[in-house]
Amino acid sequence: MKIRRGPVAAICTALAAHVACDPTPTLGPSAYTASQSMITSIELSGVTRLGAIGESATLKVVATSVDGKKQDVTSSCRWSESNSGVVDVFSGLVKAVGFGRTQLTAECAGRSASTFVAVTPPGTFVLFGSVSEPGPVPVGDAVVEVVGGPPSSKTMTRWDGSYQLVGLVGNVNLRISKDGYVAQTHSTIVTQDTPLDVELPPITPPDSFAGSYRVTLQAAPTCSLPPEVMTRSYMGTIAQTGALLEVTLAGAQFVSTSSSSSQGQFSGHVSGGQATFQLDFDSYYGLYQLVEKISDTLYLGVGGTITATMNARVINATLVGDITTFSGFSVQGIRGPVSTCSSSAHRLTFVSQASPSRRRRG
Repeated sequence: MKIRRGPVAAICTALAAHVACDPTPTLGPSAYTASQSMITSIELSGVTRLGAIGESATLKVVATSVDGKKQDVTSSCRWSESNSGVVDVFSGLVKAVGFGRTQLTAECAGRSASTFVAVTPPGTFVLFGSVSEPGPVPVGDAVVEVVGGPPSSKTMTRWDGSYQLVGLVGNVNLRISKDGYVAQTHSTIVTQDTPLDVELPPITPPDSFAGSYRVTLQAAPTCSLPPEVMTRSYMGTIAQTGALLEVTLAGAQFVSTSSSSSQGQFSGHVSGGQATFQLDFDSYYGLYQLVEKISDTLYLGVGGTITATMNARVINATLVGDITTFSGFSVQGIRGPVSTCSSSAHRLTFVSQASPSRRRRG
């Protein structure tokens, strides 16, 4: 996501700080004029469809304060886009750089407003949506192609399962396919930008990982961490819906150190006989999705990618990422001393607590 800030950032800063200005309720691009007022909302307006690469349009952001006064704050807002490569935006000036559809968001003084902008040949539209397998779990690298209705068009889904087909109008027949999945066909009529989400079921149902487990986390042998964190044991449950896996750990005190922490919970997906989980973390800021409080002065943060395979009643997994210890945390982040071990050799073992039986796919 690209972010650009206009040259008059002081306008919204003054608003947020209740700075007194000229009380005359003038609407225009000059400095904010409402005395002792705060923004209650912002409104985004302007042209939202461009017909050629290189074409430009202007969007305007108008702020409303608590006393009802309005002000053009376009140049002071921060702008972002959901789909890079479609338009460039700076201080409300939008320039088409590629065909497609993107959401533009303006943020100013703690408020935001969004609109969709499309770049398509005149008289045509964008067909967009997502492809997922039951769970739902996004399906990346699936082929989405027009097989009936002009013009022919073809694309592949992104990592998050999203896709866009540009330049369509009228009756459109689609085929969605990927190796290992049952191909799907869909028909639709495109008379405007049209959403179409598709479920793509796997040919072979994923292995079942659901159940109750004894979970052991082992730091890589080369780690120089406190002895009590080199091996940790928990109770865990895995809930499964289609290919979607939800893990909940218990038997320890898990805490939230930030909005990214989840108190012993994380999710993943299964493809065939392999499961993948992502534990979000930011080692620079000390933010970890999975944090255990071991004592008042010792915390354990875990982050990275977990890859797991099922073998009888045991799930063997490798964690590629960080295991970090720290002494506490605050709104500013974790407190030291901090010790981090980054490795591709951390291990997790899930031992089923159910009685031995043949596990079924599901």
